[in-house]
Amino acid sequence: MVKICLDTDVVLDFLRGEQNTVEKISYYTQNEELCITSITFFELLSAVQNKAKVVGLLESLTLLSFDRAAAYEAYKLNNLYPARKIRELFIAGACTSNKALLFTKSRQFYEGIVDLKLV
Repeated sequence: MVKICLDTDVVLDFLRGEQNTVEKISYYTQNEELCITSITFFELLSAVQNKAKVVGLLESLTLLSFDRAAAYEAYKLNNLYPARKIRELFIAGACTSNKALLFTKSRQFYEGIVDLKLV
């Protein structure tokens, strides 16, 4: 089973009921392991008024922590891409250290990052 990591923009679209995103996540739910990073969890708690909805969603997803392995991956990526935003490198580091694909609408921020695969 493949890990699919949902970026913040995708989760927000899902919570808003955006049809295309809801359909894709429904498909992935049945066929893959869905997850979010601890960075995305923080961003969702900061952005969404209904905190219970965010916490409830987390219960159905695997949480990829920004742990030692993710920090090391982000550090290596920062050396390769010093102009990238730290948020992007943290998420990329969490995904690559956990061998997760990233599902994002903001592909332009992540394209070209070594070892990071996008869906």
